Amino acid sequence: MTLPKTSPINRQWGTGAAVILVFIIALVFRLLPWEHVFSNGRIYYYDPDCYMRLRKILVYLASFPSTAIHDYFQGFPQGTGVITPPTMEYLLAALARPFRSSPLLIPAIERVIAVIPPLTGAVTAAILCRFTAGIAGLPAGLAAGLVLAVIPAHIEATILGRFDNEMVEPLFLLLAFWSYLKTMHGDENLRPWLMAGVAAMLYLSIWRGGIAFLALIGVDLLFRLWSERKDHRKCRITGNAGAIMYLTTALFLALICLTDLWGSRQLFSFNIISWFHVILFAGAGVTILAVSRGFEKSCVTGLIYGGGAALLLLILLQEQLLSGFSLMRGGNAWLDSIVQYQRNTDLTAFIRGFGLVSLLLPFGLLLLTRQQYENLKERRLLIIWGVVMLIAAIARQRFSEYLALNIALASGICMALIAPFIRPQWFAVAVMLASLFVLQIPALLTFTALKEQKVADVFRGDVEETMQWLREKTPPAGDPYRPDQKPAYGVLARWDYGGWIETVAQRPSLATNYGTETYGMEEAARCFLATDEKELDTLLKRNGIKYLVVDNLMTDLRMYAGLIGSEADLFSLQRDTRTGLASYVPRPQLYQLIVSRLFYADGTSAAVQSFHFAPVEGLRLMFESSSPALVTGLPWQVPKIKVFEYAPGALLSIKTAPGREVTLSQPVETNRGRRFVYRNSKIADSGGDVHFRVVYLPKNGAVSGATGPVEIVADGNRRVVAVAATDIETQKQIKIRF
Repeated sequence: MTLPKTSPINRQWGTGAAVILVFIIALVFRLLPWEHVFSNGRIYYYDPDCYMRLRKILVYLASFPSTAIHDYFQGFPQGTGVITPPTMEYLLAALARPFRSSPLLIPAIERVIAVIPPLTGAVTAAILCRFTAGIAGLPAGLAAGLVLAVIPAHIEATILGRFDNEMVEPLFLLLAFWSYLKTMHGDENLRPWLMAGVAAMLYLSIWRGGIAFLALIGVDLLFRLWSERKDHRKCRITGNAGAIMYLTTALFLALICLTDLWGSRQLFSFNIISWFHVILFAGAGVTILAVSRGFEKSCVTGLIYGGGAALLLLILLQEQLLSGFSLMRGGNAWLDSIVQYQRNTDLTAFIRGFGLVSLLLPFGLLLLTRQQYENLKERRLLIIWGVVMLIAAIARQRFSEYLALNIALASGICMALIAPFIRPQWFAVAVMLASLFVLQIPALLTFTALKEQKVADVFRGDVEETMQWLREKTPPAGDPYRPDQKPAYGVLARWDYGGWIETVAQRPSLATNYGTETYGMEEAARCFLATDEKELDTLLKRNGIKYLVVDNLMTDLRMYAGLIGSEADLFSLQRDTRTGLASYVPRPQLYQLIVSRLFYADGTSAAVQSFHFAPVEGLRLMFESSSPALVTGLPWQVPKIKVFEYAPGALLSIKTAPGREVTLSQPVETNRGRRFVYRNSKIADSGGDVHFRVVYLPKNGAVSGATGPVEIVADGNRRVVAVAATDIETQKQIKIRF
């Protein structure tokens, strides 16, 4: 070790005090939005994924000890198996199992999962403090821990109410790296190697993409064997221990597969722990062993042995590896539309997310390359780790919470360089903390609003009203906690409504938060892009859809079109001649989509200047939320969210003169008291036949409905037609002659 450790309080109690201080500060910042998460006797989570995970806990609790459940509530009507690691949900279900008969259990689970993220974030900051102190001394550890405690990018991933796998991924990666780095200070001690293998297994059991970052340990291990190649004994010991590390991971993964705990016995998949992972890590162990044995003969032999084993492994697993790394490559219309998976190229946003301490990262990495630190055994992996995470975070904003670790670590190393030159030592610590505070001012300014950050604003209000209405005013589709029993019908909405629909509304969802990984996403895209009512009718029938939730889909339609390879010309690219900024402007074709006609005009015939919204048959407006949508250019108000029910209704068969225009109208009042008239006009065919669907039942309280009878007009002749509710429900045919 050559990094300075000059603090007089670099003793066990001093380190403990620093760790506790970092933990408390990190926890306080992550708990600031308390009143917005725990509000009016309810609990509001960060996003739909959190609600989806809450439901999974309750599902596993009801079916314990099995998690191998085919869930028809996700990707209805085909449903999904276990396609992502269920470790967090399963563990909480196991802990809650003894209390399953308590009426307080579900409220307790809801509260617990809200506070787990800030606790996880605080623990991560505390461990980073201890980790950095072991490498560069206590001042560096304290600095690194405090920086991570207040980095917005890490706070966002571990903030109160954000129960998702992102909150814990950096923690387990840090534990895996820390355990591996300990092996550099006692090669014959197998304990840190075993700990690294277990930590890797835990990391993979939380997030399948962990393979990419765990590979950094393998890269460093190969460099390590190369540097030890002339010392055959040392190279053999490192090779044996490295193989044991990988085989430890493979063994635990094999136990999951053999017990079929996750329904993965027959799987060979990147998505969930399966035999693919067992073979991958066992093969990595064999590769490390082959390299170390080959180096005992010659450098060339070691490279041939290792290269041959690695090539064989890549050939065997190429399909799964390529499918996994497609996340980093991009090209998936759904993933590329999500902010998390877009490139992090806005420097201003980057500084807001990390603070000016992010500028210390290159200095910290450069510092580690200097000659005076050549004896620091950890430095190679620290440099590789920092460079790779910077590239990953720029490529995908998804990895910002990972990069926060490296920025905090680099900040600590830079502060360790300053501390020895300032006396007394307490003043050095004060200068260090003051410097970090100044560097973090741009990020700290965001904390003035953190207490007011309404983390659940997307759900609170209109979405919440809609989900409660679906739960209370629609017939149950099935048992949401026994999802292996196929429900009676499904709900179609944007994919990001999936977690809310399944958990809060307790109804099956066609498109889900799993996106393109499960059934429903492409079917939803075809529904949203349909202009022909017969096509939509076929799609809804085929998928058992009873309710259609629509809102302003304009920003998502290009993504849905990309999913199904549609060439729908819905937008034109226009560039502002003054600013040079480009934007997509909707074309008239967008308003011909059935979902547009439902959202903007309630599915009735309506005209705005020279543009005409065509009517829609077979769907009746059942609910609208209370807030208006941000829609301009229409002479009427449009609610943010509407729910339509698929209902073939009664068939009016009208006989009149060929070529005659016939108009149907019926007054409707929504659940919010808004009134409109449903209108539809058709031209009689050559046989004089016209057919209309009558779908609106009489108005009933919180459900929209008709407030008057159906009226038919043809050539100035009017006729009122009495269509009973039973006629609509039984799809009765009513014949009328003009």
